[in-house]
Amino acid sequence: MAPNRVRRSSLSTLTRTKNGIIIILNIDSEWSKMMTSKIDLILHPVRMRVIQILFGRKLTTREVAKSIADVPPATLYRHVGLLWRGGIISVVDEKRVRGAIERVYTVARENIAITREDLRPLSRDDHLRMFMAFIASVIGGFERYLDQSGLDLAADGAGYRQATLYLDDRELERLGAALVGPVTRALAQRPGPGRRQFTVSTIVVPESSIGRRKRSASGRARRD
Repeated sequence: MAPNRVRRSSLSTLTRTKNGIIIILNIDSEWSKMMTSKIDLILHPVRMRVIQILFGRKLTTREVAKSIADVPPATLYRHVGLLWRGGIISVVDEKRVRGAIERVYTVARENIAITREDLRPLSRDDHLRMFMAFIASVIGGFERYLDQSGLDLAADGAGYRQATLYLDDRELERLGAALVGPVTRALAQRPGPGRRQFTVSTIVVPESSIGRRKRSASGRARRD
């Protein structure tokens, strides 16, 4: 069935399929030239899935492919190569398979964190493009979950929620600090009997920018 066009903008195209709405990024040539940055490498639906699978594990591309059966092998090998050349994943071993050498990869945790310096040069449109890539990955993962039979969101531990919080800067910092400990401990756990893989996606959207408030306050101080 051919997809029905829903909306088009200068940044992206939304198309509707029989399974729902998927986001197709409209990547222009200028954006393609920026594919050397860490953020560009990470925020791609296929590469994000590779990172999630390799986090805390050591696997060959062939082994990764078993968890990403919907991605063509040539495409998967290309994205794994990009992540390796960009330092997001590293080679920890090599295996000989049928006379060929296969690299064993894992996530390079020291390189995966996105810092303020990584974000500083980005424009509004850069942020929006990358956010849409992030959302596309979330939608893809949830759609793959929904494609299974016998779903029970409560029993499976699946869900999606949104809440509005009113916090001052110190309260926001305390909330973030309270979440760091449990999440860090969970990230350190390895796959094992009885453990299932969960993807936890975090989106925090402030109503206003503290940078804008600081600039406004500074401007008023100069005028005074």
